[in-house]
Amino acid sequence: MIHTLLEVGRDFSNWIKDQFDEGKHYFEVTADELRRQSIEGVFPPRTSMGILITQAGYFLIIKSFQDHLAWDVYRRVVDEYFANV
Repeated sequence: MIHTLLEVGRDFSNWIKDQFDEGKHYFEVTADELRRQSIEGVFPPRTSMGILITQAGYFLIIKSFQDHLAWDVYRRVVDEYFANV
């Protein structure tokens, strides 16, 4: 259910930090944390810092996507939300 990982630049990471709440929508991790958590393969070698998006953050990001996967995810979110109302 995860979209293809894209290499994003500083503008996107600044946008994430401006729009999202750290600890709720994303986590910023250092190179040491990447090595300790065994998630080095997700980022290019010698990455000094990375941003990990939570499921809630992912749902916020895909609202702008228009592909089939984004629509499938939103349908599931809407179905789940309204099933519990």
